[in-house]
Amino acid sequence: AQLRIQQVNPKAMDALGRVRPLLGQDFAEVIGRIWPASTARRLVGRFRHTLKTGEPHYAPEFTGRRRDLQIKQAFNWQIQRVTLPGGEYGVVCFFEDITERRRLEGERRRADILTASNAKLRREIRRRRAVEISLRRSERQARGLLAKSERLQLQLRSYTHQTLLAQESLRKAISRELHDKICQLLVGVNVHLVNFANAAEVNPPGIRRTLAPLRQLVETAVHTVHQFARELRPATLDDLGLIPALRSYIDDF
Repeated sequence: AQLRIQQVNPKAMDALGRVRPLLGQDFAEVIGRIWPASTARRLVGRFRHTLKTGEPHYAPEFTGRRRDLQIKQAFNWQIQRVTLPGGEYGVVCFFEDITERRRLEGERRRADILTASNAKLRREIRRRRAVEISLRRSERQARGLLAKSERLQLQLRSYTHQTLLAQESLRKAISRELHDKICQLLVGVNVHLVNFANAAEVNPPGIRRTLAPLRQLVETAVHTVHQFARELRPATLDDLGLIPALRSYIDDF
């Protein structure tokens, strides 16, 4: 009832610090030397409550900074009321220093967090590598498309040049046809017109005979123009299509 220490085992003696002797000492005074005042009052209050009521107390994790050693410790402890040989009540306290276990658990938690962080980092590295590979692949494809575009541009320039050459060749052919055939026919028509005028003055009855070759020249000119237009753009090509137009062209040839 006076909170005097009756028995202490060796491990408890180590945990209670430098207070010697312990037996017979006021427990409240010993606790006050080990823990800060507020913590000591709370602990002593628990002991008095169990001694008075018989209600046991269990604290699975008690953590605090010791006043005497200036270190932080954690204990797992419980208080129970017992009956002493003389018939009076006493209390017994069982406690275990779990500071090292708590430290290891903390390190394990930190290791788990670090492992999770490393796993997340590895996933991020893999993702970034995949993105980098994709970007490199896209860059290669872009370079390939650029090279293909340059080749197509060269082909387009070549085709354009060939088209211009074909147009120039066609213009030369048209010019040559107009000069060699149509102009000659028109010159012939003009000559016959002169003869026609002379015949009209000298021999009016002979006009009919004079008109015959003139009519022949005009018909030839019309046929030549028609054939020339047909060779430029056959009507069969628009009306019947490519194959009948080719057949008709081969037959004429």
